[in-house]
Formats: sequence, structure tokens, C-alpha cells
Amino acid sequence: MTTKAPRFSFPSLLLTCLMAALLAFAALLSGCSQEGKVGEASQLYGQTSKKWVLDKETNATGDKVDQTTDEDEQTWTFYANGTYNMATPAMSQTGKYTYDQAGKKITMISGDTDMETSFAVTTLTDDRLTLTAPDGSAVKLKAED
Repeated sequence: MTTKAPRFSFPSLLLTCLMAALLAFAALLSGCSQEGKVGEASQLYGQTSKKWVLDKETNATGDKVDQTTDEDEQTWTFYANGTYNMATPAMSQTGKYTYDQAGKKITMISGDTDMETSFAVTTLTDDRLTLTAPDGSAVKLKAED
């Protein structure tokens, strides 16, 4: 008994390969983009603390804000005990924060002035944090290596 190999026409084989490549490309893109993903609270502070460095700041219209040298070296450290430290070479500010994971919101209270500032947490992954102010301006941070 002889078995015949399945018949594929060139156009159908080409179409199948093209569809497979398109699906692979779509899977790659969806895996790479973490913007807009908001994860667990522990991703904010790690085991005990986590330092974030400024990656980019945008104004309310989404345009990049140019940074001074001090601002460019800005760090934000969040601690598991609910405290934070924001620092540049010229200044440091400490305070307390609360993170509402369900509401995707962080509220920071300065230890110096008791001033309260709230941000929408629009991205929180192991290596990216984006905080968006009520006016639409945003601070994009990346985890320090």
C-alpha cells in the first residue's frame, strides 16, 4: 500500500507561513509591552526596599520635560514599611506612602510639610513604574540595576 504525501499548493503554504509569522510577531509585541500593566504592591518596594531612577518625565500634553543635571539623577526609594525617600544630589525628601493596588493609586505624604500628593499608578512591573498626576503629567521610573 502506498501512501501519498499531502498536497499543498504553493499559495496555501505561503499563506500558512505568513499567518504563522504574523501570530509570532503579535505574541512578541504583546510580551514586550508592559506599559499600562499594574502588578503587585511588592513590585513597588521589593523585599524590603527598592530604588527607582528617573527615566523620563512628561508634561500634561505628553511632551518630554527637559531635566536639570540634579533632576536627571533623581531617585525614588520605596520601603516595605510604607516610607519613601526622594533624592537628588541637591536635596532629599522623606515621608510616608500608601498604595491602593485595587484603585491603582499611590498617595505620598511629605515628612517635612505633611503635604499630600496622589498619583495614578499607570505602570508597575519589576523594572518599570509610571506615576501620573491628576493634570496628566507623568514620571516614568526604572528600577535601579
